[in-house]
Parts: sequence; C-alpha cells; structure tokens
Amino acid sequence: MKNLIYLFLAASLIFTSCEKDAIEPPVEPPVNGELSTDIIKDTTFTLGTYIIDGTIRVRNATVTIEPGVIFKFTDGSGFDFAYWDGEYSTLIAKGNKSLPITFTSVSTSPNDGDWDGLRFYKGANNCELDYCYIEYAGGNDYYGSVYVEEAMISMTNSEIRNASNVGIRLKHEGGFTAFDRNYMANIDSYPISVFANNVHTIAGNNSYETALGIWIENDENFTLQGEYTWTNQGIPYYQEGTIRFGAGGQGCVINIEQGTEVLFMNDALWDVAYWDNEFATIIAHGTVEKPILFSSANPVPSAGDWKGIHFFDGANNCSFDHCTFEFGGGDDFYGMISVKDSHVAFTNCEFYYSAANALTLLHEAWFTDFGNNTFLGNALYPISILPNFVHTIIGENSITTDMGILVTNDEDLNKQGEYVWTNQTAPYLIEGTVRIGTTGLGVSLTIEPGTIIKFYNGAQFDIAYWSDHSASLIANGTAEEPIIFTSANPVPNNDDWDGLNFDNGSNNCVINNCIISYAGGNGTPWGAITLSNAGSPISLSNTHFSHIASHAISVDEDESSVDYSNNVTFEDIAGSDYYVR
Repeated sequence: MKNLIYLFLAASLIFTSCEKDAIEPPVEPPVNGELSTDIIKDTTFTLGTYIIDGTIRVRNATVTIEPGVIFKFTDGSGFDFAYWDGEYSTLIAKGNKSLPITFTSVSTSPNDGDWDGLRFYKGANNCELDYCYIEYAGGNDYYGSVYVEEAMISMTNSEIRNASNVGIRLKHEGGFTAFDRNYMANIDSYPISVFANNVHTIAGNNSYETALGIWIENDENFTLQGEYTWTNQGIPYYQEGTIRFGAGGQGCVINIEQGTEVLFMNDALWDVAYWDNEFATIIAHGTVEKPILFSSANPVPSAGDWKGIHFFDGANNCSFDHCTFEFGGGDDFYGMISVKDSHVAFTNCEFYYSAANALTLLHEAWFTDFGNNTFLGNALYPISILPNFVHTIIGENSITTDMGILVTNDEDLNKQGEYVWTNQTAPYLIEGTVRIGTTGLGVSLTIEPGTIIKFYNGAQFDIAYWSDHSASLIANGTAEEPIIFTSANPVPNNDDWDGLNFDNGSNNCVINNCIISYAGGNGTPWGAITLSNAGSPISLSNTHFSHIASHAISVDEDESSVDYSNNVTFEDIAGSDYYVR
C-alpha cells in the first residue's frame, strides 16, 4: 500500500459545523502515519491522524475516510483525485456531527495557505464530503482550497475557513451533485467561483461569513437545455464578462430566486438567446420583501459601470417582477436593458441610473406585461420603442425624467388593429415621421386623456399616408385632462415640428379637448393640421391652437374640410386659422 511511518503527535482541534451548533470537540487521535506517495488501490483511513507530505494523487482507486480522521498537510501538499486523463477515483469522506473529518495544516501556528487543497478532475466520480472541516488551505492561488474541474462532487454539512484564495473553485464543467448546510468563513477571496453552466448546482441552505460573494467567471456561456434555478445564497453573485444564455431544441429556462443579488463587474453583460436557433427564458420574480437586484459590483457604483441585459429573438416568455436594475447602460446603443425582436414582461420593477436608455426596444420588440415600474436618474430615455409597440406600455408607472418615452425615428404604425397609447407620467417624444395606417381594416390609434406628445424638429404624424391605407386617430381628451401635441424643445419655437397630416384613408378621427402648439414647421400652405384629399374625417372640438408658424388648419379646396365651429380657439397663428389651398 503506502509507506506508513507511525509517529506520535499530541494536539487537539475543534470542528464547527455549517450550522454552527455547539458540539463537543473531538479528541485528536494519535498519528497513524505519514503519506508521501500516490494511492493506487482502494484505501480506507481509519480513526487517526495522518501527515500528508507532497501532492498525493489518487489513481484508479476509492479512498474511504472514516469519521474523526485528521489529515495534516505540509507546505504545498494536497490531494489530487484522477489527475491524469483516463484515470478514475472516488473519495468517500463521511464524518458526523460528533466526529468530523478534518483537513488542516501541520503547523502548530497555522496560516492561510499553509497547504494547497483537495483537487478533483474529470475521472473523479461519486465523490462525497459530509461533515468535513477544511482549513488553512489555498496555497496555490489558481486552485483554491477545493478545486473541481470537469467533475461533480457532493459537499454537505462541511466547513471551509481560513483560505488564502478562493474557497471552492469550480472550473469548466465543475459543479455539485449536492451542496447544502455548509459554512464558509474567513476566505481571502471569493467563497466560490463557478462557470455559468453550473451556478444552479450551488443550492441548499448554506452560511457565509465572507467579504465577497460567488464569482461567476469570465466569458463562459450557459448552454444547457432544461430548467434551472439560481438560488439566493444570502451573498451576491459577481458577474464577470459576458454570459450568453441559450441552447438549441427546447432551449433553457433560468429561474432566479427572490432576494438574489447579481452584481456586474465593469463592462459585464448578459446576452439572452444571442445566437441564431438558440432559445432561452429568464424568470426573475422577487417580492416586496425580497426583491431581486441587478447592479454594479463597484463599492462606489456609478452609471455605466456594467453594460446591461440584452434579449434577442430566441428569448421567450422572459419575465421580471419586483426587480431593481441600476448603474448599467455602459453600451450607449443598447442601454441598460435592450429587447430586439423579442418580448419581455416588467412589472413592479425599478430602473435607476443608467448611463444610456433604461429600456431600449428594437425592431419587433414589445412588452408582454408592464406596469407599476419606477424610472429615476437615467441619463437618456427611460424607454425607447417603435410606434408599432408603444401600446404595450401600460399600467401606472412612475417615470421621473428630463426627457420622455422615445418613439423612434421614421417608423410606421402599420399593424392592423386597435391600439391605445396610455397616459404616462412622462411625455411621448416623436422622432421623425410616424405614418399611421395599413391595408384592410386599417389602424385605430386612441390616445388617452392627459397624454402629452412632444415632437422633435421636423417630426409629424401622417394619418393614412399611403393610398391603400386606412387609419383613425382618436385623441379624445377632457377639460381636466387635455391631450397635448407640442414641441420637444426645452425652449420651444413656433415652427419646431410639422403637424398632424390626414390623407384620403383617414376616417372617424377625433380631436377633442386637445392643445396643439409650436407646429407649422412645413411652412405655408400647410398647417398644424393638414388635410389632403381626405374628405371630412375629423370631429374637431374644444381644441386650442397656439404658436403656429403657418396655418392652424389647412385643407385642399373641394377635397377636404373640417368643421371648427365647436369651441375651437386660436392664438399666435402666423397664417390663417383656417386656410383653403
């Protein structure tokens, strides 16, 4: 077997369980021997103390350690299980509450990093540590106290403390078959480092007394099919680099437990279903008492510390409830959260201090649910969205901003159906020309009372612009809550935006209890409201026109008309109140 040199030592150790219950300290057994060569056949360590000198490799063998055994390691020593390719090994180290198994330093004045640690490689199968006490390890900065590479181990009721580096390092496909009721304390670095594919194996009720949290290592993707959960371990996850979530077939589902915190290092981000033909779902449902946090890992955070979370077309049924997103937006184009050709639900969420947009929706992107969200301190727009999907912004939301909801440039509202733009606490900002209308039954757009729509320079609404399109614009405000169409400029001018244009497919339009101001940018002969070959599509009443650079209302002779006799008023009109071209 091995060279066993029987020695005598006298010392005592106290084991603290992961539950930190008071237990009677075991009496240290006498030294049974010193081990300095590899283990190449099945071996059982019976009650006693063993000195480990050097790196001991367990090769094609099972090592069983009985309760109460103590291993003392010399400087740079450790155990390697199945180190070489093609080898296998198994460790069964099952202590109990009264007789834990101890892996410690040989020094009478031990320090962090006195010995290297326990290392498990690809051929390490069915390894179990239960009621094990690992201390003063981590002498090799790369490996940590316990290192697992392309293997899965079970660790329960165990303790790692006084580690000079990472407590447990799960490298490549390293993970846990079970991880519960463990205790980690006085770890100089992260208690655990892990790749994205095996974060879900960190489960159970564990206790940590560490300055840092769980490190998700750099630029590794989550590629497993199936459904998985990231558990709330009571300490944050630290995200480094880019994680791309996605798998073929049925894809992957990631559930994030309530109360979980994910802190992103500089420029870190999540890409959800980034690659073609991959699918992913993220479900993060917190509670009022236990919200889920996505934030910066910097001790003194600032806007733009991390990039964001981006959803692509294979991202299905993603949903966030009672979540806080803050200090992201390091990518100016995407903002803190972006959705491209996909759909996501955000309810009861908070969006704080993005260096760019808080939410950017691109192409065919919309909200499946939205409401009771809060936006504060974002450098650019709280939401940027295309006209076809503005109606998915629903519910009562608190939007504190110097800007507003950006309806992005020169895109049409051309999906057949009836839609409502809801009254939010921030205005809608129109960029470019929004053409409202489509073929068939057309488009009906209703704007809620109290809504404010602001137009950038040269912006306008074209209603049923194309000859085969039909559309209705229903802006039916109230005396208490008028609908306002005005300039987006902080200091507005009379010709800042062009106007509302109605063409021959316009029908059943309503402009009631509205204020239209600072339009007329098209110049004469056009107006703030312009009708072209449109007939009489508008019911106009209780509306005030002011600060118009051209005409208030412009119609083409014999082709269009508007009745403006029902409490329609005019102020500071450069041209005519009602002009017939």
